[in-house]
Amino acid sequence: MYPDLTEAQKHELDQRIEGHNNDPDNVLTWEEMKASVRKQA
Repeated sequence: MYPDLTEAQKHELDQRIEGHNNDPDNVLTWEEMKASVRKQA
């Protein structure tokens, strides 16, 4: 159904999961994310 992930994609996901597990409070709300994107546009 979905294409297989490349090794690079798997590695990136592993790094992101590890980062979240190490600091689960380091997140942005959807509203914060939208505001950040709008500033950059």
